[in-house]
Amino acid sequence: MHSICLVEDNSDYAIEVAEFLESHGYKVSRRDQIKGIGDWILQVEPDIIILDQFVRDGDAVSAIPGLREKFSAGIIVLTANQSPIDRIVALECGADDFVDKASGLRELIARVRAVLRRIGRGADVSAVRMPPSVAAPEHVGEWVMDQVQGVIISPAGQQIRLTNREFKMLMFLRSRMGECVTRDELSKAVMGRPYAQLDRSIDNMISRIRRTIEGVGGVRAPIVRSIRGVGYVFVGLRGEGLSDKFAVSDETSDGRSIGAKNLIFRSTP
Repeated sequence: MHSICLVEDNSDYAIEVAEFLESHGYKVSRRDQIKGIGDWILQVEPDIIILDQFVRDGDAVSAIPGLREKFSAGIIVLTANQSPIDRIVALECGADDFVDKASGLRELIARVRAVLRRIGRGADVSAVRMPPSVAAPEHVGEWVMDQVQGVIISPAGQQIRLTNREFKMLMFLRSRMGECVTRDELSKAVMGRPYAQLDRSIDNMISRIRRTIEGVGGVRAPIVRSIRGVGYVFVGLRGEGLSDKFAVSDETSDGRSIGAKNLIFRSTP
């Protein structure tokens, strides 16, 4: 499910837009001011950011260059202003599209879909999908990673829904199971940008994945372990009595111990 951040200070219109987008399968988070938007977007990790041009605390267009530096999400400016100059300024600042509110919600959702296609997120899971022969669902022992629906299914049949980027992150780590993957590799694969030292996007996403999955089905050990100062490694879910053929090395390539035996997450033959 694609995630959208909507910044709109007209509450009635914001609710109308959010409900319309949600009825078409999008997850929408709303906000009515620009202040603090960077931290908010860092937490939500949206695929699309929709900004009302003029909100109560300023011109949203002025925030676009800063957002573009930090985030790879598509940016759409939504406005009742018909000025072509404003449209040009918004696009020059880094917006992907500039939509007139008078055009209606059907055009807005068409523009959202178009931007998603342009930025390579037209499908819920993109670059890190497995080859078509194992596309979906991928059975991983007692668990299933369904790449079509972008969900994880527990042994009890419970669907665990991650955000698009969280699922993409997990699939990328899963494809490198037992290897230490650096934050820079993760940032390029999932966020579409090199890792910056002060960027907490990757760490926050890993934390959310852990919180979402590890409390389900009696899971007591982390599925993703951190390697201090290096990155993360996918170790699966620890269980009892599993065959050794599903175990991976106890060490990363640089000799760091990760204790990754007895995996529940595994591929079927």
